[in-house]
Amino acid sequence: MKKRWLILMLLIVALTLCACGAGDAEDNEGSNATVPVDAREGNSQLELFSNESCALTLESVGKNAAGDYCWTVSLTNKTGSELVFSLDNVYVNECEADPCWAEKVPAAQTTTSEVSWFTSTFADRGIRSADRVDFTLSVFPRTNATNLLAFEKCTVYPNGEAAYQRTDFAPGANDTILADATELLFAATGCDPDGERGYTLNIYMENRSNAPLEYAVKNEKINGQSCSTYWVHTLDAGKRSYDQISWDSSEFERMEIFTVSRIEFDLVVTDPNSNAKVLEQHCTVTP
Repeated sequence: MKKRWLILMLLIVALTLCACGAGDAEDNEGSNATVPVDAREGNSQLELFSNESCALTLESVGKNAAGDYCWTVSLTNKTGSELVFSLDNVYVNECEADPCWAEKVPAAQTTTSEVSWFTSTFADRGIRSADRVDFTLSVFPRTNATNLLAFEKCTVYPNGEAAYQRTDFAPGANDTILADATELLFAATGCDPDGERGYTLNIYMENRSNAPLEYAVKNEKINGQSCSTYWVHTLDAGKRSYDQISWDSSEFERMEIFTVSRIEFDLVVTDPNSNAKVLEQHCTVTP
């Protein structure tokens, strides 16, 4: 009789342990389901990258003291040399928005840093909520920038992947579509006669292809006179950007250009990987 009771007790204990184990497995599966893509505000310890040399962890998402959108990140240096961490080719909601961020981390240490975007940067791009952030993480020894210890493309959905909805460019009344092709869109979005670098043409561009594209202007003319500038911009596949083409004020003065009535140039778009020409089109803007 005692032996039967002992066997019965052992069976009850075994069944209880199995039930607990199953519950833990279900809980773990639910908590990990969104870790690779979800960094809702207030969440912490979201590891974005890690290898034998370094690690990048997103600690929190919010706003800094200046009211700008901000990530708090921890950077781990696992080597015996000082490392530099950098975020390059940064896109917010698939629109180029560079926070111009880099941080040095001493050997065998972990450093906390803030990656922030100016409120004006978001406003200029019509970004109300940062729902998707793409970037390339570059990590290298401070004394040898060519020795990349990490070069990784990352995508983070700060409010959950379901929150991101890509919006199409809607040209305003004063915008001019200069090129609209299967592979790309290129538009003028206004002029600033007193831009920081001189007379400025504001532009919007969109890469609709599956490869990077390099945009450049050639044979520039202002009011029919040749007036060259240098502008080249590379855009990743499927991404968008706002940029500026500027002419030096002293060049306008030398040419006695006081009012701009006509801007002309040839837009040349190539695939930088193959140097194949994707599009060449003559563009005219009348401010």
